[in-house]
Amino acid sequence: MIKRILLGLGGTPFTEVAIERAVELAKAHDALITGVTVVETKQLAQVGAVPLGGGTYAAKLREQRLAVTEERIEEAIEKFKEKCEESDIPTKIERETGDPFEAMIAHARYNDITIFGLRSLFDYGLTSEPKDALIRLVSQGVRPIIAVSPKFRNIGKVSNN
Repeated sequence: MIKRILLGLGGTPFTEVAIERAVELAKAHDALITGVTVVETKQLAQVGAVPLGGGTYAAKLREQRLAVTEERIEEAIEKFKEKCEESDIPTKIERETGDPFEAMIAHARYNDITIFGLRSLFDYGLTSEPKDALIRLVSQGVRPIIAVSPKFRNIGKVSNN
């Protein structure tokens, strides 16, 4: 029985599909969806080596990266709220900063299932090794997990491998 769904709202192209999947499950199980956003400020601040005289431009780049990230997250939250209101699904929003894995692991303890865009972990620089990321999540008790694709597809078969 699914009563609490944890949804990663990263503001990536996978977010919309993750929202759709969460809403579908919440409707079927009369569940609450908790949308979690995580801004990794340390990673956003890394702009590489800065040559002499380039400090001002590096600071502008940091500010721009943070602004774009926050804008995408706000858009994701609005889409999430809109979809849930249309379907009369109860929601909570949690805004976190720091390590995305630690935040998801902490929140997963209080939810029955976790949904996020798996490729978004790799395509947007949160990790370079898919296997290590999954092992880290699963070894910390984050399961079951639904990792969505960029297109919404019906689930026809579920594997526990």
